[in-house]
Amino acid sequence: MEGLFKKEMNELEKRSSRYTIILKLVAQGINSWTMLKNYFLAKGDTINDSRLSELLKALEEISLIEKTQSGYRILDPVFEKIQKGQSTL
Repeated sequence: MEGLFKKEMNELEKRSSRYTIILKLVAQGINSWTMLKNYFLAKGDTINDSRLSELLKALEEISLIEKTQSGYRILDPVFEKIQKGQSTL
């Protein structure tokens, strides 16, 4: 199963490395729009608001994350565990 997730991550990485960063952050509990934005800014990545929203929406559309009242969360618990284990940001 981990191989399937790695394949999916490689496909996302081809589109934008920010996808994988967002997923790792959400798995670690950095899961609100503001927290994600602040992370990117702290790392010197001047992502604009609309681009961050587009990335989150795309991850929602492919059912990797969902938006809840408390922030974003990874839908698949196995995928979330894999992301937590690969926390080299």
